[in-house]
Amino acid sequence: MSADVEVLTGAKDSALVVPIQALVAHPERVVRRWEKLRAEEGKAGSRGKKARSEAMTEEDTTGTSGKEKLIEGIFVDRKGSARFVPVKLGLRGDTHIEVAGRSISRRRS
Repeated sequence: MSADVEVLTGAKDSALVVPIQALVAHPERVVRRWEKLRAEEGKAGSRGKKARSEAMTEEDTTGTSGKEKLIEGIFVDRKGSARFVPVKLGLRGDTHIEVAGRSISRRRS
């Protein structure tokens, strides 16, 4: 005998969802560096944007040691530039995932 079973673990009437392929994970050190460069860009205007693009190195795309914390997020278009936004995740399906909110990744000093 065999059976096909579909188990519903949660449902929402209205939710912000993205394709599961849009979700990416980057090492925390890389995300912190991007945030720092983005803040400097805001202060320096167009000079900061150039410095930011020059600061993006191969180090940002290398793998992690396995112990390093990964931050999940999506890239969004902000004024013609892709920006990484850490997100809180909600319900997951086979093809889509709920974005339950923005993850607070910035350290307050």
